[in-house]
Formats: sequence, C-alpha cells, structure tokens
Amino acid sequence: CNHKEDVYPAEVIATKLVDESCLYYIHFLGHDRRLDRWVSEDFLRPIPDDEDDPDLQRHRTNDEDNQEVEVFDPQTLAIERANEEEEKRWMESTKVKNVQSVQLGAYKMDAWYFSPYPEDYTKCVDTLLICEFCLKYMKTRRAMEKHLQQCMYYHPPGAEIYRDKGLSVWEVDGKKEKTYCQLLCLLAKLFLDHKTLYYDVEPFLFYVLTFRESDGYRTRAYFSKEKQSAERYNLSCILTLPPFQGEGYG
Repeated sequence: CNHKEDVYPAEVIATKLVDESCLYYIHFLGHDRRLDRWVSEDFLRPIPDDEDDPDLQRHRTNDEDNQEVEVFDPQTLAIERANEEEEKRWMESTKVKNVQSVQLGAYKMDAWYFSPYPEDYTKCVDTLLICEFCLKYMKTRRAMEKHLQQCMYYHPPGAEIYRDKGLSVWEVDGKKEKTYCQLLCLLAKLFLDHKTLYYDVEPFLFYVLTFRESDGYRTRAYFSKEKQSAERYNLSCILTLPPFQGEGYG
C-alpha cells in the first residue's frame, strides 16, 4: 500500500462497490487496527516477488532473534490454545470497522475499531450522530434535532461525586441505568480494540467525567469497575475521548 511517499505491506480484508468503483478495506501488517481503512485501487500495488524490496523492508519488523523459548505444562498449553482460538474468532468478527465516524456535539471523531451498533444504523450512514447527554444514536440531523428538543438529560444519570473548575465526575450504577451504560460502552468500543463488555453492565459502576457548559454537562472521559471483584480489581475499563486526550484526564 502506498501511503504518501512511503510503501507499507498491507492485507486486503474486504472489498465493496461504491459508484461502480471497487474499494478495499486494508490492514497495515504489524500496525494497530485503528489504522485500518477503505482505500481505492490507486493506493495499492502488488507485493513484489523479491522479498528484498527496500521499500517494504524499511517498514518490516523482525523479532525472531528476540523471541524466547517458553515451556508450558499440558493444562496451561490447552488454556493458551483455547484463548488463542477465542481471540481469532473475535478478531474475525470485528476485523472491519462498521462505523466510519461519529458526531458527538461539536466534535466529529473517526472511529478506530468495530463497535456492535445495529446494522440498520451503520450500513446506511457514514457518520453516526450521538446525543452528547444521553448517548442515544441517530442516523440523520433531523432526527437528532428533534431528539434534542425532547431529551431530558443534561448530565449523566447518577450522583455527582466530584466537582472542580467546571469538571464533574458522576457515579452511574449499571443496574439502575442500564440503557445509558450500554450506550456508553458502545461509544467506548469505537476507541478500544479489546473491550468486550457491551450489554452486561449491571455488575459495574461507571464514573463519567464531564465539563459543564451553559446547556449541560458534556462527556469527556470515563472509567468503570466491578462492584464486587474476586480479584479485588479497582479498574475495569478507562477511556478519554479522542478530542480530549493529552489534557491530563487519564
């Protein structure tokens, strides 16, 4: 794949026809899946037979010399293999991003990863519109404008447990506010590759960081934790939305 003036090895994951032109969904080998994208044929070139192609060698990584030989007992090996198979199935089912971008208030964000939003909403729009107060998703601006006139939320549906200079943290119970927490997980999955919790939110507490503006409290980040963890973990998942990363919220 040609990117600007560089050449990167890539794998074609899927194809689709748009206006009688073929688009290719590619994964850059050795790079994070957030870089996966749809490209036209102009961006591609076949991998040469000569593996010494300097353009490709410049971007390949070879860790064989650094690998250590590990010895597993049969039970551990069986568990590792089962986990690897589960990982392969998960990677296969989420390999193509179903949402290209989301509009959250004034911020339009490119999606990084697959998130299980309903197909009725992801197949017909390039940008999914999300209410920045209740996190419900919509297809059209008209639907969003109508929703905002009726939305009863102006902050996350929980108790405010911290406030400082416009920032507030709200504790939201996944059992009491199931729908809101599921919507929060769907939004978070767009930016977290290995997040697996979408719908079973009842055992968790969610802590949502917001910034106060004239018409309400807008979400900037969140983390979650189990109410009762056998391993005594105090953190399950954490995310700062892309427009607010680098501001010290993590």
